[in-house]
Amino acid sequence: MPMKGLIKVNVHGFLTDQPFENGNHSGIRVVYRNIKGDILTMLGGSLCIEDRRINELNAFMGGMKETFYHEYTNIILETNHFDAYWEMMHSTVEGPPSFTGSYFIATKSEKTRQEFPFRN
Repeated sequence: MPMKGLIKVNVHGFLTDQPFENGNHSGIRVVYRNIKGDILTMLGGSLCIEDRRINELNAFMGGMKETFYHEYTNIILETNHFDAYWEMMHSTVEGPPSFTGSYFIATKSEKTRQEFPFRN
């Protein structure tokens, strides 16, 4: 769980075999948790883009908008899509994001465990 003063934002872009009511086959989910692990809020929606990496990048953007709106400065952004995480952090167009006091943790990846050895 996040340390005091942190908010944890879990983002997930996904594809589904069963279409949503609007016909889309993909979407995003974002869950915000406080220091105690309580869910503060969630957001989600469908997208007409059928590319999991692009969906994950959209989830990053959607997740971060809420944190900026509420002026959180210590953020743990968690994802299980290492390629999207890497792309965001190594963008050659604008460079990596500069979130003061923020932490980016990609989970469920051996590469990430090596990159972030403090993570269990």
